[in-house]
Amino acid sequence: MNKDNQIFENIIIYLGIYFLCSLLIAGILMVFIGNIDFNIMTLLSSILTIVCLFLLFKNRNISLYRYCSFKKIKFSELILLIFMGLIFNMVLEIMNFTLELYKHFPDYYKYQDFYNKIGNYKVNFLTVFLSVVIIAPIVEEIIFRGLIFNELRKELSIYTAIIIQSAIFAIIHGSLYQGFYAFLLGIFLSVMYYLTGSIWAPIIIHISSNLIGLLGGLFDNIIHNMNKIESTFYFFLGCILLIITIKFFYSQRKKCYM
Repeated sequence: MNKDNQIFENIIIYLGIYFLCSLLIAGILMVFIGNIDFNIMTLLSSILTIVCLFLLFKNRNISLYRYCSFKKIKFSELILLIFMGLIFNMVLEIMNFTLELYKHFPDYYKYQDFYNKIGNYKVNFLTVFLSVVIIAPIVEEIIFRGLIFNELRKELSIYTAIIIQSAIFAIIHGSLYQGFYAFLLGIFLSVMYYLTGSIWAPIIIHISSNLIGLLGGLFDNIIHNMNKIESTFYFFLGCILLIITIKFFYSQRKKCYM
């Protein structure tokens, strides 16, 4: 088997494990509970996915931990990465409302309804927090950045690998609204993974971004009430802050490893 086929096969295996674990947990929930709670399904299927990937790599005599590059990061870097995730999500949210992109996404209101249910305590916030904010980002970063991105960059340029894995990341989210955000987020996370050489960087940014997305969904009125001038100002301010933070982060990291 040539190298290209091996890379393609590995990517199919990783995605197959990801989807099969979700289907298995969904089936079990239907049989024993009678309905599917998306957040519980995400939580359980994510844990099962990690176990399966660990066993797969153990069978290959490869450390999943080392392959994905779980290199330590300093506390100061942790704070900067959290800040990046917060700013990145807010910039996308402001861009969404400023350009009225949400009007082109029919499924946008479905997610707004979900956030309203959280705000009205109709959904268990702890379950949502664990599944959407903590577990899902960890598993998704391992699969899409740690595994798929690393497979693609073996034969493709960094730029091509970033775009392809971001497109895959967007497609598996299954909707235009989430896919749009996932594609842009996937690019940003891949770049940070490449620059830092540690999977912890995209994991922390992803967690931070999902957290502000969850909480931001409860306080969308703040953005809705902005006029065009205010939202445009905050959009560019956010972009500038994000660029400054990334440059500062990268310069500090270079000093540490010189």
